[in-house]
Amino acid sequence: MAAIPIRRSPHPELEARIHAALEARREKANAETPRRRLRLSAIGGCERKLWALANGHPAEQAEGRLIVIFDMGNLVEDLVIRWLRMAGYTIRNEQKTVTMIPEVDGHIDGEIWLEHSRFDVEPAILEIKSANAEQFELCASLGYDRWRPAYGDTLQAYMGASGIHVAMAVVLNKNTSQLYAEKLRFDSARYEYLQAKAEAILLHETPLPRPEEATSQHCNFCKWCHLAEACWGPTWDVRFDP
Repeated sequence: MAAIPIRRSPHPELEARIHAALEARREKANAETPRRRLRLSAIGGCERKLWALANGHPAEQAEGRLIVIFDMGNLVEDLVIRWLRMAGYTIRNEQKTVTMIPEVDGHIDGEIWLEHSRFDVEPAILEIKSANAEQFELCASLGYDRWRPAYGDTLQAYMGASGIHVAMAVVLNKNTSQLYAEKLRFDSARYEYLQAKAEAILLHETPLPRPEEATSQHCNFCKWCHLAEACWGPTWDVRFDP
């Protein structure tokens, strides 16, 4: 008996149209974002890069597939919050704005109320992330802060700006759907450092020095940065109109 031919009709135009629509949404959002504003979600990044972005250098333009990943991450946040509520946790103030100093703010995923003692509960900043299996295992073995120090900086900034000095980080394994949760405490010295860093980024008229980890345009710290070539080039001191 002859094999039945397999008929395939791929339609890549569908994905291309979705990506184009997402990129158009990104362009609109970028146009509406005021310059010289710093998000707490980025506070753990390279201060030289953040200074450049605050002074008119172009932001990295995420392509459609990467925007899809970001959108999926937002859906993960919604799912985890739904599961936490089903498990009996109280979640409040989702996407609440917290402000460190003028022009430096961010949106928390929410506040989760945790049992502080047998008769008492306390609010904690809720932070939700997702990771592939390899990164998830690293997080579980190293701890949230050592796994991604920049994520830890963001949580410290949220805690300091909100006055809530406890945080609960929840990470979802995108391969197995396993969850890892870790409670973190506020570090006042680290927050003061981040606050001083934010002020320097916004107030300095000239580029900030490169971090110690930045040893060349092609080092691990710099090679993935979309501004690496410009940063290590001869015209880096040019300041764009904000």
